[in-house]
Amino acid sequence: MKMIYAKRLHIHSCFASWSSNDVILYKETTKEFFDVDNTKKESCEKFGYGLIFLEDNQYNVLKYATKQQMQELVDFYKSSGWVEKIEELSKRMKEKETTELKNYCNERKRNNFIFYASPDREYNQKEAQGGFSDELWGYEPVVKYTEAHSFGYFGHSVRKPELDKYFERCIKVICQCAKVDLDWKKIAYNYLSSSSARHFSDNLEGIDFSEQKRRIFSNLKSIWNQAYIYSLEEHNGTYGSTEWLM
Repeated sequence: MKMIYAKRLHIHSCFASWSSNDVILYKETTKEFFDVDNTKKESCEKFGYGLIFLEDNQYNVLKYATKQQMQELVDFYKSSGWVEKIEELSKRMKEKETTELKNYCNERKRNNFIFYASPDREYNQKEAQGGFSDELWGYEPVVKYTEAHSFGYFGHSVRKPELDKYFERCIKVICQCAKVDLDWKKIAYNYLSSSSARHFSDNLEGIDFSEQKRRIFSNLKSIWNQAYIYSLEEHNGTYGSTEWLM
């Protein structure tokens, strides 16, 4: 396979690292130029291409570009041979993306993650149960909430069956210890579907199960306080309501 070498230009429309108004352009170059260029680059011999990454930042710091300004800038680059797409390069980049996603999904499946497939894969509520008990997964608010791919811990990529079981068991135990007149399933649902659980779960990524358990156990007081407040009739689901009830 003959290598394709190209420059990839990211034209920024504002200060953000990426905006929907940004434009990406490409221009073919030579192996000799690719080899000597010291800019950030990527060489993918397996898929037959090499990319040099360039950026136009004139609208990246202090101001937003208008549509007309962006079009004028794009036209300027196109007048010197830049294009929006190089067909064969796009094909090879897509092949690399597809292969890497497949490998990523297979690796997650081997490691027993609940959600291991690509985001556009059809959601299966039964498979999404993972390690949660039938008692909790069959709780009506949980059933309704998890009909589609959900938020909170319920929809988090960190989930594995053993982590689900431990999380559920911990919440059930603290409910019993607290001796409050609230169904533990309601407490579990209100916490595990919350943004608090979502953010807490971010801190469980990339660590082994023993460390995950330690972090959950050491944060049980905080988890309980949040779960209890979310379960009160006075709570209306907003941050302001949480602050007021605290």
